[in-house]
Amino acid sequence: YMAAAELLPHETLLLFNSYARVASRNWFECFSNGFAQLGSGALLGATGSFETHGNVPPFPNPHIRTNAFMISRKLFLSFNAPLLTKRDCNRFEAGPDGLTKRILQAGGQIGIIGRDGVVYEPEAWPLARIFRSGRQENLLVADNRTHDYQTGSIFRRRKLAAMAWGAAAQVTGDNIVTRLMARRAWARRSVILNRGPGSGP
Repeated sequence: YMAAAELLPHETLLLFNSYARVASRNWFECFSNGFAQLGSGALLGATGSFETHGNVPPFPNPHIRTNAFMISRKLFLSFNAPLLTKRDCNRFEAGPDGLTKRILQAGGQIGIIGRDGVVYEPEAWPLARIFRSGRQENLLVADNRTHDYQTGSIFRRRKLAAMAWGAAAQVTGDNIVTRLMARRAWARRSVILNRGPGSGP
């Protein structure tokens, strides 16, 4: 991410990791409109979580997951964080001096964007049906972590949702056929998501 940010001349960056797969045709419109809504100094992600690593900072730890996010290039480069190991990346994403915490400390806003084009603030994340919530019907960008939830049994989903949201977790199960279809779609580098009311195209 840092290497790309240094090379690109654009004022705003929309960064995806290697596992990311867009799950809606209007993905760019959602990001663009949502980012403008949050204002300057903002951080907009496709997913977010309350999870903590080693209880530092303690749960709940609202942070934007870095599988897909939009940010000002100048602001992103100002962090100058070393990202050489997985631990470095975890700290950058969810640590006490990580990306989300720095944005908030600087007075910027954070949010996650759903397939419905709505920007969700942290208090709404557990019920947003985006990351480890419901059937993830409102997920705009999938990745290996959302796939793990999507193909999991109700027991697996409950465990993953509890890690992300604690007692606020809201889980819906799927039958084995639906989960197998999602698994096969992922193997074909596609995405199958359940569609709910207002989940977008």
